[in-house]
Amino acid sequence: IIVAIGTISKICEPSFLGQQILKLIAHYRDLRPEDYTLPKLIADCVIQIVSKAGEILQEEQGMWRELLLCSYIGSFEENSDVQASWSQLFAEVVIQSGHGTRESAIKAVFTSVVQTTAILMTSLSWNKRNQALSALNDLIALFPSGILAPNTAVVILAIFKVIPGQMWKGKENTLKTLALLIEKCPQCVDDQDCSSNLFSVFPLANGAACCADDLKVLVKLEDTQSRAGLLEKINERL
Repeated sequence: IIVAIGTISKICEPSFLGQQILKLIAHYRDLRPEDYTLPKLIADCVIQIVSKAGEILQEEQGMWRELLLCSYIGSFEENSDVQASWSQLFAEVVIQSGHGTRESAIKAVFTSVVQTTAILMTSLSWNKRNQALSALNDLIALFPSGILAPNTAVVILAIFKVIPGQMWKGKENTLKTLALLIEKCPQCVDDQDCSSNLFSVFPLANGAACCADDLKVLVKLEDTQSRAGLLEKINERL
């Protein structure tokens, strides 16, 4: 059936195909986190459409943008089979959309990717949180601070929201990602909301009580040296 979808797509109107792909994307985003069958099925169906009818879809710019965003995030699904299908789809979309390289494709939807990871970080599902962390780690590795820093405040605030409270599978990775962000973009802690949240959340990350005055001595955010100290203190807790 999946192969047949690709064959039929060759004779469909581009606008119709674009609409169907957008519907599939919307359906994927609405799925329950514990559902592993439908996410793979959706990715496999879209792969067939894009690989068989990609040329006639070139004018559907809005569809390509949504598909780049969705397939990139999907490539970090927790389940290995689902991840493989979405990774294959993302690679196909990079080629068919004309971006040429993985980096340039991600850069084209960078702000939307960061916003999506921030939303996933605050999900009630730890699967979605881990998916967001994996995507963030990839972004940190790929892009320089000049691209990352202007977009990181929303992500850091999302991370702060999930550090306190009960444990969940993968929670320890939040501090690792936070450390990577600060190491790559020390200027990101200059954001007023981020710096104020550091004082309220940082002691909770260690699970120990610590008075505000001690924290203000420990972490001053006015200079590069103190930012390096912040990174060192976070790493001590990893």
